[in-house]
Amino acid sequence: MFYMFVTWLAPLSMSIGRPEVVAGIDVMVYQLFSLAGCMLLPLILRGGLERWAPALIPSLAIIGVIGLMVAPAAVLVWASLIGLTGGATLAMSLTLMAQRARDHDTSAALSGMSQSVGYVIAALGPIAFGALHSLTGEWLASLALVLVVLVALTAVGVFAGRDRYVLERR
Repeated sequence: MFYMFVTWLAPLSMSIGRPEVVAGIDVMVYQLFSLAGCMLLPLILRGGLERWAPALIPSLAIIGVIGLMVAPAAVLVWASLIGLTGGATLAMSLTLMAQRARDHDTSAALSGMSQSVGYVIAALGPIAFGALHSLTGEWLASLALVLVVLVALTAVGVFAGRDRYVLERR
């Protein structure tokens, strides 16, 4: 999701009539809110939300993507929500690599696997987003793809938030 919007937010903004410079500012705001999401994650992980944080974080982006679908003129509001999710999700994934391993060897194995597989999946996102836009000539199908990704992220988050460890025999 993060890479789809870094790649395609400016063209999406320009398609609704925003000048190139303003579309670039839209991407900058998205990136700044992504940084804020990264920095806010430790606060989210305090207290009772820690278990459900991986599943709840995508909800802001779901609201943002639906907002882009129905009211694209408010792109800065929606990009802010999506950016918060993008940053928090990245920080959450890195945090989970450390939290779900009992030792540094397991953490290294989990990190190597998740980052190599994760970045391959992440690289396919902008390509699929652009292909859907090229096929349809509109942004609706591409944004629907992001919604599917966010729903899947929510489902995975439900399981990732459980207090369990990887590579542990039961």
